[in-house]
Order: sequence, then structure tokens, then C-alpha cells
Amino acid sequence: MKFCGFAGTGVQDGDTRLETMANAMRHDPDVKYRSYYFRSGGLEIVKQPADTSDLIWNKDRSLCLAISGRVTNSSGGRLCAGHDLSAGIGESLIDMLSHSPVETLRRLDGVYGIALYDLTSDTLTLAADRFGFMPVYYYHRDGLTVFASEVKAILKVLQSSKLDWNGVTDFFYVGHMLGSRTLFDGVRALDPGEFIIYSGGKSRRERYYDFTQIKVLSRDQVSTDRVASLFMTAVEQRARKDMPHTVLLSGGLDSRLVLGALRAAGITPRTISLEHAGELHGADGKLGCRVAESLGLKAELRPTRKGFAGSDDWLATFYILDGMVPNLDLFISEVHKELNPGLGMVWDGLALDLTLGGSHQSSGSIEANVKRFPAQRLANRFLLRIIMAARDFRRMDDSFLKRLAAEVATIPPSQNQFVLFLCKNLVRRRAALNPYQLYSTRVEPVTPSTDTSFLEYVLGIPSEFKLSHKLYIELLKRHFPQLTEVPVVSGGRILPFAPERRLEQGWLARNFSRIRRLLSARRDSADSIIRILQIRNFDRPFYRRRLLRVLFAFYRRRISILHPLFKAVCYIELWHLLFFDTNSPLRFDPDGLGVERSTHPDRV
Repeated sequence: MKFCGFAGTGVQDGDTRLETMANAMRHDPDVKYRSYYFRSGGLEIVKQPADTSDLIWNKDRSLCLAISGRVTNSSGGRLCAGHDLSAGIGESLIDMLSHSPVETLRRLDGVYGIALYDLTSDTLTLAADRFGFMPVYYYHRDGLTVFASEVKAILKVLQSSKLDWNGVTDFFYVGHMLGSRTLFDGVRALDPGEFIIYSGGKSRRERYYDFTQIKVLSRDQVSTDRVASLFMTAVEQRARKDMPHTVLLSGGLDSRLVLGALRAAGITPRTISLEHAGELHGADGKLGCRVAESLGLKAELRPTRKGFAGSDDWLATFYILDGMVPNLDLFISEVHKELNPGLGMVWDGLALDLTLGGSHQSSGSIEANVKRFPAQRLANRFLLRIIMAARDFRRMDDSFLKRLAAEVATIPPSQNQFVLFLCKNLVRRRAALNPYQLYSTRVEPVTPSTDTSFLEYVLGIPSEFKLSHKLYIELLKRHFPQLTEVPVVSGGRILPFAPERRLEQGWLARNFSRIRRLLSARRDSADSIIRILQIRNFDRPFYRRRLLRVLFAFYRRRISILHPLFKAVCYIELWHLLFFDTNSPLRFDPDGLGVERSTHPDRV
């Protein structure tokens, strides 16, 4: 379930406003709505056909609560969830949130967004889960607050909107936004463990939990037995007996650990491995199938879809994600089309790779690790200098390093500082969007690594234990040894668990033809980029128009060296064509899950 709403003084046409916002998040023709309009605000939920959740009221109907995601209590037992929330528990939660929000939120676990409206005082409370994995976006200006589970719902009802160029810089330089910033001016994401109370046109922000303050454990407190026990508990508490289970199985570490935990809990899930043509010519999907077969499970291998890059299906995922994941060449987008309600609970590792594997961190100080970001930005910095007019480029580029340093400085110094930084930014602002903003439009995603007890413990393990996958490999060898019979593919490399174990000779040679599929995908991507960039022909004021038009003439002749340049321009164009341009020929069609030519969007 997702939600949207608004609160403020002097609001008119509230019903129309809610309908406009809900329609922006309508990614399936069979979705259901439930809305309530109040004196100076309103709430609306958008849910899948099989979802029985609803808005929750207290006894005298003075308080109304909407929950996106799943809420449990801090001791692990389920307190409430949208699909099976009993009236008594719901009323109790409403009263507790109304009278003591800080204490109540500290007792809650799970991945959720909360919107609580008090009709007696016209007070709105928005809250994010303690790790901030469930997206909740908001806009507050001139006494008006608008909020939603997707940014596009907010943009639809703003009189004017534009890009936040600092957010755009983050997107190109590090692949995700820093802190609470989005791509869109004035629109922010709730921080982890944060809640905001709006009343009388004013707002009050508070933090009820801050996971970046987690202390580093001593060496004698680190135990793979403890890690395994906590993870197994997290899996068992989330596995519903009345639903089927599906694991999207890659050749990496996190999905096989989820699979191993499910099997240890007596659950036999369906496994689907999706080939990644760019991951060692399909090794990712092939090794995923081997993992399933090693446990006696039937493996379903789905090949990379020819022509996916730039297709209507790809554009749908880009739109649902509010354009905030650079997924033009990102294989993960192909998963969305494979999902359907019949898969039941679809399990996702989410934070496991970072918190256990340490693959994103190298040895050395926080300064040494953070320096990777300026190094990674050099290529796109060069491209943006070509794309943008000089003044606009300077406006984007000048503040990045200062903002990056300021964001890092919010986390207390320790050897885990960089991992905590990545969890707060990379995992929360990019990785979590896939299950909770994208996949949730089709299925119920489950991410056991978000369990508070588990995550607090593994985030406290010193990073030195995790480098080169040491902790992850030890965990699997000790507690899931059968899963170590198949090598791992990670970061473009195949990592056998034992030095003497290798893939059989000639395997890569027999699969070398998959390179052709990868090159074909790039050609498909180029064709789509050309079609999109021809729409406006670089007529926006911030472009270096003359230079781009000359280079574009060469790109249309398939000069491949220009592909990274125009891929970057394509993102900028899509943000405008999908979210801003009132006369755009590209509009998302929720009924057909594609694009259509249409009139300008509704504005309230």
C-alpha cells in the first residue's frame, strides 16, 4: 500500500487534489483507492487488488492513520501490518502515536511510512521507519504540506516545479542523492528515524532514532553464530505461512543467504534467476541456477530481454522510481516485469551485501574511502561540462565536495563511519527504492536484513572483519556449507569459496556468445536515446545547444564513443519530458503501463 495527502490553510478542491495525486501512483488499472477529505487536508491510500488494508480510525473518528509498508514491535513480534491489522491493535497504535509519538515510534520495528491526521486540531504527523528504507516524500511551503509515497504525486499538484540541480549533481557524481535531497526542487525524503508534525502552517521535526550512532563492537563481541541466529529469526518472523515465497536468485551472496535461511526454516520457495548479460556474459544467472539445484530446487532461468533498454517496460520502471535510479543500463529494472501477485512474498537482500560483505569499502581511513567519490565523478563531470552552459555547470559543480563532506560529518568518526554513510545514503536513497517503490507495485517485497536486532548488530561489527567478504564467507561456510559448493560472482569477478574449486574449463568460452547480447542491448539503448533526444533537439536554455547538435549528428551515425555523453543528456531530458513538460509527447499511461501521446497533466 502507498499513500498521499496534504494539509494546510486555505486549501480548495481537496477531492480533486487527492484524485490527481493518487492517479499519478496508479501503475496498474486494477488498483483501489480509499480517500478522506478533511477541513484543511486529506489522506488517500493506493493499494493492489488483493490488499485488504484500509485507513484506520480511532473510536470517535477524530484520528485517521495510513501505513505504507509493515509495522512490527521492537521485540520482533508483529504489532500490525496493513494486510492483517486488527481494529483493536490499530486503534491502540493511533492513540499511542497521538499522545506519545517519540516513545511509540521507538517501540516499532519494520519498514514503513506513517501519516496520522488529527481532525480536532488539524495536525498532520509524518514518520519514517528507523532506517528510512520506506520512501516518504514531502513538500512544505507557505503553510501547505503535500506528501506521498512517490514524488510524482507531489509534482502533479504543485503550481510550478523544477529540478534541484544539486540533486542532479549527486545523481551523476555518486549515483544517488545525498541526505534527504531528491531530484526535484523543494521535495525532500523523510530522514531515517524522523517524524514531522505540521499544525497551523508550521512544522516541527524530531528524530526518535539515529542508527548512525551505533557503537563499534569489540572483537570478542563479534560472532557468526550471533549473526546467523539473528538473521534466521528475522526470516522466520517475516515468513507468512498463508502465502507462497519467491527468491530472485543471483549468483551473489545475499540472495543465496536468504534462500539458505528459508530452507533452514522449512520453507521451499520458488527460485527465479535472471541472467545479466553484462555480468561475466551471463555468469550471474547461471550460478544462481546452480545454487538452487544444489538444494534440490527447480531453477528458473530468465534470459536478458532483447530490446529492454529504452522500451516501454523500461520507461515504466524509470517513471515509477521517479527517475531517481540511473537504470538505463541497470539490469535490475528487468525484474519488475517478471513479478506478479502469484509469486507471493518476494524476498530481497537489500542491505546484506553492504552490512556483511563489505564489498563497498576498502581498507584504510574514512578519508581514503570518501576520496573514491570525487574520483568516480571525474568522467561525468567532464560530460556535464560539455552538456551544460558554463554558468549552469558551475552552479551544479561548485558545492558538491562541500555537501559531501558535510553529509559524512553527520556520522560520528569510527572505522564503521563509511559503511554507516553508505547505509544512510546508497542503500536508503537508491537500493531500497527497488523493493519498496518499484516492486511493491506488483508484489509484497520482504527484506529480512532490515530487522532492527539484526541490522543494529551487524552495523556494529568492525569493518575490518568484513573486508574481502571475510565475514560473509565465514558465515556461509559455518552455517550454510551446502551453499558454498557454488562459486560467487561479485563485482564482475568469480570468487570460489575454496582456492582449489574452479568453474569447469571452457565454461566462459561456451558462453562467450553472450557478449553479442550485451552489445545488442547497447545498440537498443542508443536507438531509444536518439528517439528521445530528437523530441526537443536540445532547445532548453541550460544546454550548450550548438555543440550538442553537432555532436548529436555524429552520434546518430553510431559513433559509439559519444554514447556516455548522450546517455547523460537522456536522463536530463526524461526528467523534463516525464515530470515537467506540460506539452510533452511522452506521458506515462497507467492503464497500459507504457507511454502515450496526451495532453498536459492536471494541475491543481
